[in-house]
Order: sequence, then structure tokens, then C-alpha cells
Amino acid sequence: MAQSNTRISNIKPKIVGLYGVSGSGKTHLLNSLRSSFDNDRFSFFEGSEEIANVVPGGLALFIGMSEEMKERWREAAIENVSRKCARDGKVAIITGHLMFWSEHAATGGQLVWTQKDSNTYTHILYLNVSAEKVSSQRERDTRNRSPVSLDHIRAWQETEKAELQNLCRSNGILFALLSPRPTVLHRATEFLDNFADHTQDYNLHMAETKLDSALAIDCGLLKTVLALDADRTLAADDTGKLFWSAFFSNRGKGGQVCPLDTIFQSPLDFSYNAFRQVCLLYDYETDEEEFEVLCQKVASTVTIYEDFRRLLRYASEAEHVGVIVITCGLRRIWEIVLERADLSQKVKVIGGGRVGDSLVVDAEVKGALVDRLHNTYNVYVWAFSDSRLDIPMMRKADRAIVVVGKEHARSRTMDGALIEAMRGESFRPCQVRFPSYTTPRLELEQIPEIRITDDTFIEDISSKTELQITHATDSPASRLLSTPLRNAVLRDPPLRMALQRIGGYLAVQYLSDIVGLEEYSINHVQGSQIHGRRLQHEETTLIVALMRSGEPLALGISDVFPLAMFLHAKDTPDIGIQHLQNHQTVILVDAVVNTGKTIMQFVQHIRSLRNAIRIIVVTYVAQAQTISGGRLAKAIGPDVTFIALRTSENKYTGTGTIDTGNRLFNTTHLP
Repeated sequence: MAQSNTRISNIKPKIVGLYGVSGSGKTHLLNSLRSSFDNDRFSFFEGSEEIANVVPGGLALFIGMSEEMKERWREAAIENVSRKCARDGKVAIITGHLMFWSEHAATGGQLVWTQKDSNTYTHILYLNVSAEKVSSQRERDTRNRSPVSLDHIRAWQETEKAELQNLCRSNGILFALLSPRPTVLHRATEFLDNFADHTQDYNLHMAETKLDSALAIDCGLLKTVLALDADRTLAADDTGKLFWSAFFSNRGKGGQVCPLDTIFQSPLDFSYNAFRQVCLLYDYETDEEEFEVLCQKVASTVTIYEDFRRLLRYASEAEHVGVIVITCGLRRIWEIVLERADLSQKVKVIGGGRVGDSLVVDAEVKGALVDRLHNTYNVYVWAFSDSRLDIPMMRKADRAIVVVGKEHARSRTMDGALIEAMRGESFRPCQVRFPSYTTPRLELEQIPEIRITDDTFIEDISSKTELQITHATDSPASRLLSTPLRNAVLRDPPLRMALQRIGGYLAVQYLSDIVGLEEYSINHVQGSQIHGRRLQHEETTLIVALMRSGEPLALGISDVFPLAMFLHAKDTPDIGIQHLQNHQTVILVDAVVNTGKTIMQFVQHIRSLRNAIRIIVVTYVAQAQTISGGRLAKAIGPDVTFIALRTSENKYTGTGTIDTGNRLFNTTHLP
């Protein structure tokens, strides 16, 4: 898709290098790709021609230069290509050389890679053709190429592949081998299509699409979702390492270092690019048939922990509970494992493995999928994992369970990551140990232990919690009182007064009934003593205006209940234990309840200070799906009462002129 030059200039262009020893067919492949691809997406460059274009005097002069001058012109050429592609918004495909290596050179090959190459390339495709084919092509080449032995070609290829892989890992460049399976052109086309389309935004979109597909059948019924990591969570095994062990065993190369360790221990760490590199690795080292055979072989050795098998079996039978396995590893292996356990009908797997999956799962994706479960499906999320990589997912979930395996197999960095995540936040996970006698993570006082097959845990997951909700949506009073709030012209003091009137109405019509009234003595206008009515325990009631849009509504309630204490709160720490002491009821007031996130945070905070205090939430408008059950109900419990003037099917986060707070306080010019 074409993009503006202004936007492109701020984005690193995609530059794909076609590499291989001299005679491997780079120029032929470039010309074939030029004929095959849409030139609106790709630009094609012959590396030597680009050098000739920037060097005054062309290649003839370049050849006679010092190595230092050659490096400067090589850097100028690759910079020129990068500028052109940034300007045009296209993906560049350019042939290049890593080294020149005469068979009779005493000091090995001459490396011609530059620092600008490291900074500019985003992808490298290496022509991994046989030494025999290289030799044959060199002999037929019209260019004057010196003859070299097959052994030298093989040594040259292996040296280049190892060197390029190191350079790519160190500089965030994706690397893939091009093998004739079925043809080099076919493989190059597959990779380049993927390189052109795949970005982190695209990747996240694909992950969300797969989540939507997995939940499509049951989404209307779901109240709770279990989001589980796979490797070393559902089972003790690391299936990625098992895959590569089987791969090397098939080739008679036992004892090899797992290539996944090489990638994740490099500067790539556990980044998006690291998982993209892993995906490319699976794709260029195995064809689809071998990949499937190896996945079947590995899956046959994996046994799900019995407690998890029982939990997933129960969840599979509960129509309101969904189960999603979100794995950074191989989706196909875990699909087979779940099929063998007769769980695949309900338990769905989101993950990648090969380029054709168009998806890699990293920490960002896992966290974003929990956000989507909350914001789109309004479900309560339990997250299970053993890895520090999944802490973003666990922190965003409503409940987090750390799976603890045997000490020799568990992550060594998880303890420190958990301590950091729990510092100064409300993140308080539990842990489950497999086997039960293994040493726990940290102290049990820090991360309490649970058993996922206990009746109390099963009940906690399976319970359907409904909110106590009272609203006046279809009443004449609601329609009348809502009109000023829905009038786009009205803002500032008149809008605040309208919201204050709504607060008074809700206090008189609903709060007085729900909380109850009590009698007290008043002086009658005729001079006698009579009984008046006020809110029951009004003096021990706390009205909390959630700032800033909750204030006008709260003031309307305060007008009706003048003895109640009034408190402004922007963040949860604004409510302290001193505000709750000697109080029986807290009325949390916000103008709009959309996702319910703010209400959840305040209710949970108040419960942590005084668990038994009564809480009532009052709002002008509540999003219908949010209050229909699911996440909000599960998070705050059934003993919190909601009062709303009306409910709405709309679900949006207001900004600018449509934000309630901006309209109330005349700040619609702000974002």
C-alpha cells in the first residue's frame, strides 16, 4: 500500500540483501524476481551497478582504489539505495558480497561488509545452492571467474553463512537460507512477500484475528477465559528444544547446540525480531513434510500435567469458560498434544512456527491479547505461565498463576522478574507446583500456593457472578434528564448543573431505597417536633467523586445527603484507611462507566483497606456489556450495587469534543 513520503521518511525502509558466493546465481535470481514481482512494491538493485553509479569513473576506477576508499564508496552506494526506497516507499532487493576469497589466498577471505550494511539491511537471503551447481555456473559465466575446487566453494559457503548469521543476530537483521525446495525462486518469492507485509502492527492484527476466530462460537456465552502458556506450563517439556534435538538426530548430528538458545542469547534477546528469526529458521531448515513429521514425533513424547488435564477437561465442559493456549513456541505441536488428550474441541492454540502462519507470538502479543479479551469480550482472565516473558500477560490478567516446575528445568531469571513486577503494584500472583514437593518460587508469603484441582479453585473459575444493577434507561425521567448531556452544544456550567440534577435524582429515587432511610427529629413549621427522614447512617457514609467528571454527579448526591463525608479521588491512593474508618457505606461516583477498569481498581483498593465496607457505584451512563456480567462482576463481586440513570450499547473512549470531562470543564480543545 502506498504511503506518504512524510511518513516513509520516519520509518526505516526494508532493505533485503541477496547474498551468496560468487557464481551462486544472485544476479539471475534478481532478474527473475524483477520479472515476477509487482514493481509498485519492490525496487531491484545490482550491488556492483549501484557502486558504479556513485563512483565518479565507475567500476574501472573503483577497482584500483585503496580498501579504505572502496569501503567509503560501498557505504555511499547502500545509503543511496536506502534513500531511494525511503522516498518511494518500496522494499529494496539488492545483490551483495560478504567476502571475496581466492583459493590460494594465504589469509582467508577478504570481508567487504561495512558498518553501513549493518545499519541499513533489514533482511538477508543467502543462496544455499550446492557447490557443484556453483562450480558449473562459474564455468558458464561470461565474466572471467577463476576456477575453484568444490572443497573451497563449500568452505567459502560455510564461512559466509556462519559470519552472516552472527552479523545479522548482532544487528537485528533477519536471515534466511534459500534452498532449491522446490526452487530458489519459489522460496525467495515466499520470503519476500512475507518480508514486505510483516510488521509488528500486522503481526498483532493477525494475533487478534486468530483470537477472534478461536472464540467465534462461544463468545456470546463466555464470562471467563483461561489464557495459558504451553512449554513448561502445561507440561514439563520445552518442545522447541525437543524439536531441534529430533531434527539433529535425524541427520546424525546429535549433541548440537540448540539454535533457539543461540538466537535468544544474542542481542536479539526475546524481541519481535528474535521470534521472527526463529520462524524463518524453522521454515528454511525444514520443508512442510519434515516439519509435520517432527511435530508429530515431539508431540508423542509430551504429557500434559494431570492436574492441568483435569482442569482443562472441566473448563471444556463449562459453556461460559473459554481456554486459549498462547504459545511463543510451535502451535502445531501443541495442537497435536491437545488432540491426543481429547481437548482440542474446546482448547484452541494461538501460535506460529512457519512463515505461512503469518504470526509470531512474543510478550507484546500476549499482553495485547489479554487486553482484547477484556475490552472486546468483557471476560475475566486467568493467566498461567512459568516464564518471565509472560509477566506482561500475567500483570494484565485479572488473576495470575505462576507454574513452578523442577528446579533444574525452571527459568533462572523468573524470581527476579517477579520481585520487580510485584514492587509497588497490585500484581499479586499465586503459584502452583509440579510436582507438589518441588521448591516454591520465592517465599509462600510472597506468592501463595494454590492447587488447581481443589474444589475452591474450580468454583472460583466456574462461578457466574452477576452485578446488582438498577437503572432507569427507558423511563421518562431518564429521557428528560439525559437530554442536556446528549446535546453536543451544551458544555461547561450548564452541563455540570445537568449532571448535578441527575445525581440528585439518583440519590432520591434509588439510593434512598437501596440504603434505606432512618427517622430523626425536626422542628415542624407549626412549632411541634416531628419525625423527618434521612439516609440510613448518613453520617457514616462516604461519597467519593472520581475526578474529574464524577464531581458534578457526586455533588448532586451530596446535596441530598449533606451529612455524608465528601472526598475527591483521582487515583486509588487518594483513598486512605483514615477515610474509611467509622464508615459503613462508600458511594463511588463517576459520570461514565465504559470498560469498568477505573471502578475495578477503586473497589479492589477499598476492599484491601476494609473488606467488609458496603460499596455502591453511581453513574450517569454505564456500558451495557460491561455491566452484563463477566469481568467486572467477577472482579468486584456480587455485593457491589450499581445505580445508573441509563445504560448504553455504545463502547468508546472519548477524546477532545466528545470526552465527558472535556465537555464538563470546557477543555474540548485538549486531546
